[in-house]
Amino acid sequence: MDKFVVREPKKKDPHLAVHKSAKDRAAQYPGVFHADNGLLFCSSSQCNIVLDHLRKSVLDKHLDSSHTKKANQADGKQQTIKTAFECKTRPQMEKVKVSEEWIKACRAANIPLHKSDNPIMRKFFDTQIVNGGVIPKASQLRDYLFDVSQVKKDELKKKIKGKDVALIVDELSDDEGRYMLDVMVVILNFDELSSSGNTMAYLLDMHFLSMTNNKTVSQAVVKTVHDYNIEFNNVRV
Repeated sequence: MDKFVVREPKKKDPHLAVHKSAKDRAAQYPGVFHADNGLLFCSSSQCNIVLDHLRKSVLDKHLDSSHTKKANQADGKQQTIKTAFECKTRPQMEKVKVSEEWIKACRAANIPLHKSDNPIMRKFFDTQIVNGGVIPKASQLRDYLFDVSQVKKDELKKKIKGKDVALIVDELSDDEGRYMLDVMVVILNFDELSSSGNTMAYLLDMHFLSMTNNKTVSQAVVKTVHDYNIEFNNVRV
C-alpha cells in the first residue's frame, strides 16, 4: 500500500544559498544592492523591486536587465515601511517636541488650538520663538493630541494613586444635542490646593452617551474609576 512505499527525500536546490542573508548578499555587490529589514533591494533609483537574495542567478540576471545597465550608481535607496517610520530626522523630532509643548501650553492656558492659525500668531512663531516656525496649523496639531493626552493621563494616575478622592459627575449636552458626562476628581488632601487656596478638580474623562439614566451614568463612572486604577475604598462620598 501507499503508506509502506519508501519515498526518496527531495533533493536540495544546489543554487539555493540557505545560509546567505540579505545583508551578506548586499556585501557581495557593494553599491548595487542593499539590505533593509531582512530584504534585498536594488539600489538603482530606477528600480523598485525586492530581489530573491538566496539565488545568485536571479541577481546576475537582474544586473543584465536593460534598466540596470542604463542606471549608474544608486542615488536613492528603497526602505521598508517599518524602517521609514522608525527613521526620523532631527528636524522631524524637533517638530514633534515643539508641537507637543505648544499643545501643553494651550491646554494649561485654556487656549483653543485654532488660535495657532491666526496670522499675527504665525508671525510671532516665525520671528520671536526659537524653532517656532515648525509649529503646524491646528489641523496638524490635532495629530499630536492623543500622545499629549496619554502623557497627562499617566501623570494624573500617579498623582491620585493611593489617595482619598471625591468624584464629581456633571451632565450636559453639546451643540449637536448629544448627552455628555464629565467625570472629575478632587484629591482630598490639603497639599492639592490651587494657588488661591481653592480645591483642585481634575477632569478624568468625558463620555458621550445615547441617553442618561442610572445605568448609563453608573457604567461610565465605573469605567473611569477602572481606567485610572482608583480603589473603591479610596472614594469618599
